[in-house]
Amino acid sequence: MKQLCSKLWPVLMALALLMSFGTSVRADGDSVSYSIDVEVNGETIISITPGSGSPAYPNPTMTVVDSAALEFVFTAPGDYSYTVKQAGTDPSIIYDDTEYLIQFHIELNAGGTLEGTVSLSKTGSSLKEDKIVFGNSVVSEESKTITRTITYTEYTPDGKEVSVTVVQTVTLTRTVIQNPDGSYTYGEWEISGGDTSAISSPPYEGWTPNLSQVGRWEIDLKDPKSVVIHVVYHPTGSRPDTGDSFWTGWFAIFGVAGAGLIGLLVYAKKKNSKEEP
Repeated sequence: MKQLCSKLWPVLMALALLMSFGTSVRADGDSVSYSIDVEVNGETIISITPGSGSPAYPNPTMTVVDSAALEFVFTAPGDYSYTVKQAGTDPSIIYDDTEYLIQFHIELNAGGTLEGTVSLSKTGSSLKEDKIVFGNSVVSEESKTITRTITYTEYTPDGKEVSVTVVQTVTLTRTVIQNPDGSYTYGEWEISGGDTSAISSPPYEGWTPNLSQVGRWEIDLKDPKSVVIHVVYHPTGSRPDTGDSFWTGWFAIFGVAGAGLIGLLVYAKKKNSKEEP
C-alpha cells in the first residue's frame, strides 16, 4: 500500500498543480497533452513560438475570437517552453503587449507512461496565471459640427435686418478609445476643417455698427459650442426715419386732447363754485 501511495503521489501532485493553473492534461500511453485557455475581448491574432529544443506548435499563428484553447502534445520526456503573444496589425486596435511564457516538464513515471507539470506566467514575472488573457482597446474617431452665426440689425423696436446673416461652420474631430473594461477615453477635440476667419460688418448708410468687425473665431477646444453674435447698428448723427412718425403724430393728438379735457374740467369746477350761494 505504501509503495502504491509513493507511486501515485507525484501524479496527484502534478494533476493538482495543473488544475491550479487552469490547464487540463490527458495521458495516452506514449503521449501526454495539455490545454491552455486564451481569452481576448474581440478578435485578435496570436503567435506561439517554441523555445530551444521544443517542437513547433502545429498552428504557430492563429486567429482567436473571444476565446480559444491551445493544445500541446508531447511524446517524449523533456523540458519544453513556448512564448505566446499577439501578432495583430489592425490600426484601429491598441494591442495588449503582454507576453506569456508556458513551461512544461515531461517525464516517464514508474509505470512507463508520460506525465508532467506545466507553469504559465507572464514573461518576466514569477506569478502564476491560470489562463492567457489579452485586453485590447479599440480606437475610433468621432466628429461634430459647430456654427458661429452673425446677425446684423437696426437699433429699432422692430430690429429690422440690415444685412444677410453670416454663418460660419467648423468641423471638429477627436479620438475615442474603448478600453478593455468597456469604459471610454476621449482625446482632445481638434479642428479638421471650416471657417474661423474674422468678418467685417457691412456698411449701412446713416448707421454705425457696434462692432466694425467680428474677430477671428477662437474656439474653446475643451468645450466647443455653437455661438450667436448680434451686430447692432445705431443711427449716425440725426436719427434716420424709422417709421416712428406715425406713432409720434398720434401721441401729439392724444396729448392735445388730454390737455383740453383737463382745461374744461378746471373751468367747469370754477364756474360751479361761483354760482353756489
